[in-house]
Amino acid sequence: MACVGQMTQALHEGNGEIQPFVDDSTSEKQRNALFEILSGKHGDSLMEVFAYVAPTVYEPIVAPVEFEFDLENRDGRVKVGDM
Repeated sequence: MACVGQMTQALHEGNGEIQPFVDDSTSEKQRNALFEILSGKHGDSLMEVFAYVAPTVYEPIVAPVEFEFDLENRDGRVKVGDM
């Protein structure tokens, strides 16, 4: 799973937007579980903060997600579908 976000004002003022991307190899049950966790409804402090500062979450784009990370060089890449 990957997300991109946009804030139109200071982070603590909220009103951010998130576009989630979910790998197409996940099942509907797995996707539903991820979005329940990310909703902040289940008590995880970090997820509660995310839900507060970015209350607008768009319909997820389900596509192949490729992720590479080189820890030594502090370099990474994420590719979602054709984007």
